[in-house]
Amino acid sequence: MRKKNNKKKRKKLLVGIFVDFMGAGVGEDEITPVEEIKEIEDLFTGYFPKYEFLFISSTGIHELLGKQLDIFIIDYGGILPGAPGLVEGISGAVDKYVKDHPSCIVVLWSAMSVDNYEEYIGTEIKGSIEGPNVLIKGKTFWEDLKGLLDDKM
Repeated sequence: MRKKNNKKKRKKLLVGIFVDFMGAGVGEDEITPVEEIKEIEDLFTGYFPKYEFLFISSTGIHELLGKQLDIFIIDYGGILPGAPGLVEGISGAVDKYVKDHPSCIVVLWSAMSVDNYEEYIGTEIKGSIEGPNVLIKGKTFWEDLKGLLDDKM
């Protein structure tokens, strides 16, 4: 007779990470896009050890837009200098993704990303959660995300 496995199988969460080609930080604190992606992955697995994440990443947002993601982390604050059309295009793509994928938690990872998105949608995002599926990395980010993940699971 075969024993039943009573262990609850963890759902893998598909996490898309889009970072711009500038990386993050300034001067001595500057990191490359690859280092930024690794940092984000480490933060997620460190904060949420009970969840299993499958990370996919890109420095081109369009590679990720066609995917049905559980979490979509977006950092496009560094592309602003000299590329306002690109920023507006990315903001529009993010806004469409937010509306077309209400079950996905969309995370605006940097203050500049929030500023870019706010300018595009024409309204200020007031808290760390805006709407049912947009989350801002701020003071209560990890607690807010935990609540959303617990609801999702």
